[in-house]
Parts: sequence; structure tokens; C-alpha cells
Amino acid sequence: CHAVLEAFGRDELLRDSREPEEIQAFLLAQLESEFRARYGGDPPLSLLIQKESIRRRLMHVARVQAEQRQAGWQIRAVERPFTYEANGLGIRGRADRIELSADGRTVRIVDYKTHDSPGKFDPESNHVKKGRAPAGLEFAQFEMGKGLCRWTDLQLPVYALGLRQQPDFAGAEKVL
Repeated sequence: CHAVLEAFGRDELLRDSREPEEIQAFLLAQLESEFRARYGGDPPLSLLIQKESIRRRLMHVARVQAEQRQAGWQIRAVERPFTYEANGLGIRGRADRIELSADGRTVRIVDYKTHDSPGKFDPESNHVKKGRAPAGLEFAQFEMGKGLCRWTDLQLPVYALGLRQQPDFAGAEKVL
């Protein structure tokens, strides 16, 4: 999935498409190409079953991608590495995809997940808890809505901090 989505994000013409059929055709052709390159022309049944699962997910991705592009989100980078230093600790990461809002004021970081329960794995329920952070971890605390919350998994805030320090995204008002 990552290789197919990376190829889509690197295609500077196609990634701006607002047509789900056009996006789907590219994604499925890329899946065929990647699959054949990795597993040959006669893969075992277990891999063919996985391929079908990926195919269905990519069909859904095509619809969502077209909707998001119509809403103004533009892909600006894929597999983007970043590094920065925080309190003497060198941090590096790689964002699967970075998008920019139509008005250019909001950067959105997309981290691909391939699982069967999308509602169960939304960022808020998996990375955020209500209440204060423990002593010494106040940096992981923030206001959301009407209350105090804390990060329980630092992947997303590390991405946001790292990308805010990159020159081409430093001017963004908001990082999602």
C-alpha cells in the first residue's frame, strides 16, 4: 500500500486529479505492477487474498482522495524525512504524506494505516486522553475543547513539531 500511495503522491499531474475513476485506475495499475515486481507472476493463494484486500482499500482511497482534492487539499510531499533537535535529543522521522489546505494556512500530516477497523483507530482516541500530564511530562499537555488533555503517544506531536521547523512549512498557522 505504501509503495502504491507513494507513487501516486509523486505523480505531480495525477495527484491533483479530482476524478475518482482516474485515481482508481492509477492506483490499481500501480498495485499490479508492485505486486508482480515483488511476488512474480504466480504468487501463492495467501498473497492473492492479501492483494484483493489491498485492491479494495485502494478503491476506497481513490474516492476519498478525489473528495479531499475537491475540498482543496493538495499533496505537497510524500515520504518526507525531517530532523530536529529538542532538549539536546536528535529526532528524525518520515511523514507518509504532507498536504496543504487551499488557503495555504494549514498543513495536514497523513500517516497511512492499513487495518480493517478505521473507526477504531482515529487519532484522538488512540493518542489523546483527558486530564493533566504526569509531573515532568507537561510538554505533552494541551487544551482541547473545554478541557485539558495529554498526548499518550508522541508520534503525531513529533511529526507536527518536526515539520513546523522545515522551511517550506514553517509559515503554516496550523499543523494537523
